[in-house]
Parts: sequence; C-alpha cells; structure tokens
Amino acid sequence: MKKLSVLLIILFLFITIPVKADGVDIESNNAVLYNLNDNTIVYEKNKDKKVSIASLTKLMTALVAIEKIDDLNQKIRLEKSDYDKLLKQDASRSSLKKDKEYTYMDLLYGLILESGADCANALARLTYKNENDFVKAMNKKAKEIGMNNTSFANPIGLDDKNNYSTMEDVSILLREDLKNDTLRQIITTLNYKLTDGTEINHTIYDYMKHFKIDMPYMEGGKTGYEIESGYALASIANKNGTTLMLITSKVDKIPGHVKDAKKIYDYYFNNYSYSPVIKEGETLVTLNAKYLSKNKIEIKSDEDILYYLKNDYDKSDIKTEYKGTKTITLNNKYNQKLGKLNIYYKDKLIKTYPVVLNQRIYPNPFIILGAIITYALIILSTFVIIRKIKRSKTMV
Repeated sequence: MKKLSVLLIILFLFITIPVKADGVDIESNNAVLYNLNDNTIVYEKNKDKKVSIASLTKLMTALVAIEKIDDLNQKIRLEKSDYDKLLKQDASRSSLKKDKEYTYMDLLYGLILESGADCANALARLTYKNENDFVKAMNKKAKEIGMNNTSFANPIGLDDKNNYSTMEDVSILLREDLKNDTLRQIITTLNYKLTDGTEINHTIYDYMKHFKIDMPYMEGGKTGYEIESGYALASIANKNGTTLMLITSKVDKIPGHVKDAKKIYDYYFNNYSYSPVIKEGETLVTLNAKYLSKNKIEIKSDEDILYYLKNDYDKSDIKTEYKGTKTITLNNKYNQKLGKLNIYYKDKLIKTYPVVLNQRIYPNPFIILGAIITYALIILSTFVIIRKIKRSKTMV
C-alpha cells in the first residue's frame, strides 16, 4: 500500500529466507499460480492459509463499487473526509486532488494503479453513503463468488483481525474482476492520464522500472503492503498465448514480491508448454467386437490431446483409464459416445476425454452368409413341410 518513495526507505531492513518452488527460489510464504487457459493450478504454497492481504483488498473495493456506478464518466469531487486519518494510518494516496473534478473512471484508476486509499474512501462514500454499508456489501459479494475463507473490515486493506483472505480466494476475486470489461481494462493498464491531464503509473510498472525488472509479458494486477501481509501481489502475465495468474503474499524485503513474480513467470514460461499427452492417431482404447468384420476395434484420437506440462516430462508418467462400453456390436452407431478416457500424470487426474465411435463398422461377411443359408434352409424346410401336408390331404 505504501508509495514507492516510502518503500525505498526500508529497502534493506528485512531478510527473508527463500522457499523452494518447483525449481524456483521464492521469498513469498504464500502463493498460488493458475493457468487461466484451462483454469488449473500450476503451483501452490499455503494457498488456503488465512492471511492479511493489504491492498489486494481494493480488488473487491473496485468490484463492489463498479456495480453501483451507472455512469463512469460522471463528474465527482474528493472530500476532506476521504483523506481524514490517511496520514495517521500511513495509507497510500493517489494523484487525485480534492479541489478538482474527476470521473468515476479516474477514481477506479487511482484505486488500482496507485492503490489510492483516498479513492477507496471516496468510492465507499459515493456508492454506499458510508463505510459500514460498503464493507457489508464487500463481504456479501465475497460469499456470492465463493470466497469462503475471506473477511473484509475496510475498503482499503488496513491491517485488522477481521480483514483477511487466502491466496486461493484472492485468485477467485481477481478472476471475477477480469470478467468485467472495465475492470479488466483498468487492471491491465500500466499508464493512464487522468481527466486533469495528470499521468499516473501502475505500481507494478514503477517497481519494474525502478528496480530494472524486465517482464515484457506482464499485463497488470494489484500490489499491496501492510505489516501483517508483507509485500503482496496479484498479477497476470501472458506469453505465446498462455495466460498465468500469480497471487503471493508475505515478503518482507522490497521488491521481493515483484522479483518472485519474475522468477515464477520466467520459470514456467520457459520450462512449461502445452504438450500432447496423446497424439493424433494414437490409440485411445481397444474394444472387443461381436458379429463384426473385425474381432477388435481400435478407437484412435482425432486430435492431439494437450496438457500444460514441463517440457521434459517423462511420458511414462502418463497413464490412462477407460470407462465405458467394452464390446462393439451392430447396435452401436457411428459417432456414438462409448465412454470416457481418464488421463493421469503421476497418478493425478489431469484430463477426461470423451471416447466416440469415430469409424464405420461392418458385419462379419461369414455371419451374413451363414444367416442367408440359415434363412434359405428355413424357407426350404417350410416349403417341403407345406408340400407334404398338401399331399397328405389329397390322398385322403
């Protein structure tokens, strides 16, 4: 939450012991990394531990506020009450001034990009009249979207025993924000010009620029700091079509949270990719056949079945389990779903793929011939019997 200039003062005051994260040494005590392409967890560390999340709270502030704003271009002014206690609370302020006119859009940009506590207070006042009602709305929204291990006590993210969440819950919150086109635009903007012409930068951008941390794939997110939370970061990054989302907290040394992001993103972007766990044309399952031209039917994959894995993964770690029809007969139809194939990596279920009868089936010609002969014999026998009956009647 602190402005960058304040953060520099404590640059070397803290020492943090790194934690090993699948080939990456990170300082964050809590973390979760998601692949947003298929919504799967790639890495986790204490993701369900309840902790202070500092200004990551403002992701909920933005979500609750924007649902009550009818016109984002409506002009507003910040008031003295929006700034009261901020100095005492040592809370960060945005570049917005209380003697100028701004828009709601400016407020939201100041809230996310500069982590402005003044913007948080103003949004609470303007949309719900008072902070208590706004906080109630925050907690209600948290329950609605499945943040079951979260509690909010203020719209700023100040340390409070009743203001906490988990890395998993914050990931739910950030994904919810990204569903809103306006919030996605704000969260993924690194530079913005306010109505009064003032240019503001995303705190992530400032960290990268000041500490010379190169992350061209970084799209945006939200930073945070409080004593209890340490330095926290919720961010998203995209490279070669793969979008990753990282939530971290509890780093005591600046800029550990941003360095952790670079380490983790670099590691996974460079070492992981979508690999074919089953290739096109590879046999998914071999089934028995009854009364068909073949004794066995091989169901082959129509496509590469891809999964996000380490580039040098051991293919022997991929196992499959088929559940469905065991025998194919003339009753089965082309393109009929036969069952499903569960695909495992190191005994962990990673994908379920539908198994479809994707080839034409034909009856066994000998069975057809046998059937014809059988029917012919039945007809011939019937004819003979009828002739005998007619003859016997004639003789009488």
